Amino acid sequence: MSNQKTEELLTSLKSIVDAKCPSIGAFASSVPDLRYARRSNEKNEVVHCFYDSCLALVLQGSKEVTVGSVDLAYGQGSMLLVTVDMPSSYRIMEDEKKGNFLALSLHLDLNLIAQLSSKMPVDNSENEPLAFKVEKASDEILECFLRLLDCDDDPVKSKVLSDPIKQELYFHLLRGPFGTRLRNIFGRESYGKSMIKMVEFLKQHFKENFSIDELAAKANMASPTFFKHFKKFTSISPLQYQKYLRLHEARRLMLVENFNASNAAFEVGYESQQQFNREYKRLFGLPPKEHIKELKE
Repeated sequence: MSNQKTEELLTSLKSIVDAKCPSIGAFASSVPDLRYARRSNEKNEVVHCFYDSCLALVLQGSKEVTVGSVDLAYGQGSMLLVTVDMPSSYRIMEDEKKGNFLALSLHLDLNLIAQLSSKMPVDNSENEPLAFKVEKASDEILECFLRLLDCDDDPVKSKVLSDPIKQELYFHLLRGPFGTRLRNIFGRESYGKSMIKMVEFLKQHFKENFSIDELAAKANMASPTFFKHFKKFTSISPLQYQKYLRLHEARRLMLVENFNASNAAFEVGYESQQQFNREYKRLFGLPPKEHIKELKE
């Protein structure tokens, strides 16, 4: 990878994304699943969120991220790959001399990645891979992103060319530093695909109460086997994952739909208000009422 070429590609991408983000926030593009973001962190705060399955590229600044229970850091020219929706938190690290944090992200088509992976050599060298990883962006991937951004300025290009460019980008992901991880996750003998299905099940049924035995039965696995593979894939246990789903949805209900804490707790499946308050404060740092008040200010 040529350092000069890489710098030129990153500079071009940064210039375009800078222009497409006129203020602090996230911005959609006309290219399906492509998003831009400008972030600031004057308060040096930690932001809690759920990452969807995506590829995120930092163009300016850096980010300290906790995905599941794993701490990561990445900056300009590095990418975070997330293959399944993950509870996360992050802190933006701005470069005061250069300005706000800038990034772009692409929501991943996991079915297409699985199809492409099936046509490539099997690679079982990375045993029990995590669902996420940070790596440097290759020039090939940067070029694909640059062509996707070019499509954003032309609706016809976006409609006709964006899908083939994404397919090429996925090809380079599978051939590059993420390739071993992805081919292991989507390989024929992998537990990764089973864990992705179980995450989708929990997302759809997070309000219901399950035991590990019941979840394991749905995955057609013995309980210890299911628990081990789920935690190795996501870095957290199945019931921890469900708890994060409940707490994030409760926050959304209070913030967006004006639920009070009691109604939000019961709506997402909690039977004990005290347990909800305790777990909410442990995750977000404040009791529900105080936290929502702070977010609305």
